Amino acid sequence: MEAPPVTHFGFTQPVNYLGQIHKQNDAKVISSHKEVCKQLDVCQMIIREEYEQKGQERLNKSSSFSKQLSQKVAQQLQKYQRERNNIHCKKTNLLLQRLQNGKL
Repeated sequence: MEAPPVTHFGFTQPVNYLGQIHKQNDAKVISSHKEVCKQLDVCQMIIREEYEQKGQERLNKSSSFSKQLSQKVAQQLQKYQRERNNIHCKKTNLLLQRLQNGKL
């Protein structure tokens, strides 16, 4: 004699004993859990990619800023050297003029 069908969570299944219902529900929970885990893995991968992209953007900005700073320092150094050379040339010219005028 066949057992009567039992409705559980919207499903109708012939059940010989209560353990089968639990096994069926456990399988659905496990399947649902696996699906949630897959979705979580996808979300984590997307977040990781976004985080790495933002990190790369920050690194690029930092690198760009570093290059700009280096260029600025190089320009300041060149300016300082030109000014120093100009002062040196002026002093040299002044000394030459004094020598020529006999003031030294």
